[in-house]
Amino acid sequence: MKRSGESIISEICLNLVRKPECSGIGQCVELIGKELGLDGGLVMRTNEIPFLLEMRCCWDPKNVIRDHNMLLDYSECPDNELFSPFGSGDRIKIIEDTDKINLDPVTADFFMKIGARSFAGCTMMHDEDYLGGLCLFSGSARFWTEDETAFISEAAGVIANVVARVKMEESAQYLLEETNRRITDADSAKARFMNSITNEMRTPLNAAMGMITIMRHNIDNVSVMEECIGRMETQIRQLIGLIGDCTDMSLVSGSEHLLNRIWISLETLVSGVRKFIDPLAMRKKQRIEYEYDPDISILADEVKLARIMINALGCSCRYSGENTDIYVSLKIEKVGTKQFMLLISIKDENDGYDTGSAQKVFDPFSSMQGGSGRLNNAGLAMAVTKHMSEVMNGTCEFFADSSGTEFIANIPVEVSEENSNNSEKGIVEKPEQEYNEMYIGRRILIVEDNMVMGEVLATLMGYRGLETDVVLNGKEACEAYEKHEPFYYDMIFMDIQMPEMNGFEAAKRIRESGARDASIIPIIALSATTLTREEERAMNFGMNAYLHKPVDDRELFETINRFLI
Repeated sequence: MKRSGESIISEICLNLVRKPECSGIGQCVELIGKELGLDGGLVMRTNEIPFLLEMRCCWDPKNVIRDHNMLLDYSECPDNELFSPFGSGDRIKIIEDTDKINLDPVTADFFMKIGARSFAGCTMMHDEDYLGGLCLFSGSARFWTEDETAFISEAAGVIANVVARVKMEESAQYLLEETNRRITDADSAKARFMNSITNEMRTPLNAAMGMITIMRHNIDNVSVMEECIGRMETQIRQLIGLIGDCTDMSLVSGSEHLLNRIWISLETLVSGVRKFIDPLAMRKKQRIEYEYDPDISILADEVKLARIMINALGCSCRYSGENTDIYVSLKIEKVGTKQFMLLISIKDENDGYDTGSAQKVFDPFSSMQGGSGRLNNAGLAMAVTKHMSEVMNGTCEFFADSSGTEFIANIPVEVSEENSNNSEKGIVEKPEQEYNEMYIGRRILIVEDNMVMGEVLATLMGYRGLETDVVLNGKEACEAYEKHEPFYYDMIFMDIQMPEMNGFEAAKRIRESGARDASIIPIIALSATTLTREEERAMNFGMNAYLHKPVDDRELFETINRFLI
């Protein structure tokens, strides 16, 4: 060396203070190379530790390195020496003459490109993290003294600190850019979703508003009024279903959809589905044929299975023409010693779908965008269907051609060894009942912060002779309950989300009030939330049942009948 190592290190430090970036590091490599009388040098930095080494800062006065962006990949040869970070862990590696050593293909190719004969490579570490290496080479064989190798090690340590800082800044910049990109993508997806779902909701709302306008012009025409009410009810139910789809889609990445498997016959499953689908098919004079074995009982989640079939059949009915046929098949296939698959197939004659993008029907964003096929407007229903299938460890597919469409779902189930009747499996088919009982002299406390909803419930209950008191929040509910003698109220319908005091706290306070009827008065939760954890929470706070809003009048009086009689 022309100067002492301490003097050169001091100058390196000064250069890095002035230029703590790649250009400054490159000048330091050049300073080291010239002091040692070498032909070239560079700083290798790991790109994806420890697989790739990337040349970032080069000193090459003879222009022997032709590709400054060349990457060396050591993921396939971790035991080779030289540039590999997987080596013996030596601080510095010296090759006196490259012709006298058996080099790995990557390193040999690199040396051939740069024309190097002798090489000194020093590992650069920072807080036990491998950063790369300081590489110095010569076009002729040479002898490296101990002073030179010690100097290279010290210089590499100084440069490593700056390399670590530069790498950290670049990583932070990359993470910031990546985060911004993901936020932008998420905002775009959210905007696309909100635009699509808003359009979906406007359709039934506009139809319902149109029915109201017609009704105002035909107050005295009973037949027109009845027809408008029926159509408006259909549109409102469609809107309620859409809101339910939105709730389900919000849980796709969560764990709310827990399995609740029970024994159920295929006959019971199909009967439940037909209650929803048959009225939709009858309006368009569509014929639905069901093929299944009514005596087979399976262990599965009844609610999710029914939801899959209702969503898929709903799309078939909605987008198929009038006087068309729909075929539904439920078959059990054995796939193991005790393993079975429920195969659900739904075929229709809808030929208006773009066959080139059939699988997009499961996309919650693209499926609602316009296109040449009518099923391009399937909305969220099929996206929810796919999610329900996956929750049950099953699969679902959608096919379309000129003859129509077919939905296929494969769901793992357990099958009973004996095709016994439902009562032997703990399933009892309840015949439909009409709850027309009059409840003269019975009084109910309605707790509902929405005055219109409270008035609706009070009016419906009044039709059956029930007396009602309506309050607007949990605090008023507790005050109304406590100021009357025990057994004044026969039942309490309690909204969950309310100002001042929510339904949970009000129910708890009533249960802990010490009144003689505090532990036995039925408290029924009312909520628009469909989360399973909310129902469990309501039970933990002492409520007896949980009704979803908007409350169906049949379900309302079924609940009243269950707890009052």
